[in-house]
Amino acid sequence: MEVFFLIVGSIVGLGFMILHGPKFYVSLFASHWKKVTGHILHLIVEEGEKFEGGRKTFQARIDYDYNYLGINRRASHFLARSDYDDRKDSKKRMDSYAMGQEINVYVYISCPSKSTLVSGVKYGNFVQILFGVGVLVLCLIQLQNVI
Repeated sequence: MEVFFLIVGSIVGLGFMILHGPKFYVSLFASHWKKVTGHILHLIVEEGEKFEGGRKTFQARIDYDYNYLGINRRASHFLARSDYDDRKDSKKRMDSYAMGQEINVYVYISCPSKSTLVSGVKYGNFVQILFGVGVLVLCLIQLQNVI
């Protein structure tokens, strides 16, 4: 039975790494991407549900445009990628932004349609990937001792 739980734990750790790895990668290397100037087009609060028929959640989203190598592009960025229970809390996240405002956009040179507004690793990204790696490593070490 112990082996089963260690395998499940390993799968959970691996799942965390797969789910949060791309965000961590972008945040880690975005500071080396090409920085261009963009403009905020829309500030939107998206409404959703965690589960069908469940409580409503809200996310702050910025739609922006930028020009790279003579091509105009549009993209979206979710602020903190967090869900809020209240529309007002989500709107507060956008207080420091205004439509038409100039912003720094970090463009992935190999694929200019990929961009982000944030460079550098944020605490949340680091904790998520560290948790996944930690759980995976601990479970694999314990599994090796059991087998």
